[in-house]
Amino acid sequence: MGNKEVGKTSIINAYIQGSSQKFKSFERTNVITDFHKAERVTDKNGNQHTLQLNIWDAAGDANVHNLAHLFLKDVNCCILVYSIDNKNSFDQLQEWAEHLENSGNEYFLVVVGNKSDLEEHRAVPQTFATQLKKILHNCKFTIETSSFEDMNSIRSLFEQVTQFIVNDGFYQKKA
Repeated sequence: MGNKEVGKTSIINAYIQGSSQKFKSFERTNVITDFHKAERVTDKNGNQHTLQLNIWDAAGDANVHNLAHLFLKDVNCCILVYSIDNKNSFDQLQEWAEHLENSGNEYFLVVVGNKSDLEEHRAVPQTFATQLKKILHNCKFTIETSSFEDMNSIRSLFEQVTQFIVNDGFYQKKA
């Protein structure tokens, strides 16, 4: 979740398709939500676990706030995304987090600074995300990504999410 044009859809597409996405100025914007499935094999104490990731791609506008309860049921993780070149997108994350907290669901948060390939236009220092993580009681980690040129960061994001789901037993609680 996050504001419009922070790259939520690009992150998901890069992960699902397994390759970096070249920027398309005409890329479709979500009206409300989009849904994707991916399978991930992860390890806990030498035991393999196959997880099916059901990934909701929520539009970045106020309408989603009113409908969030519809797609937050049984969610293990909410990924809050901002663009490192857009301070306003970062400033809105706490509002997104507060709205999620009011949903009454049990999940953890991840804060993602996207568009790390735009370092020369950075408006949000990395330390801001670290400070926000301390404020959000259920935030497990922060990471910066680029769906444009850094597939390792995209893979790392989803690998860490699946590790937290397995290690903290979220998949057992929700099953």
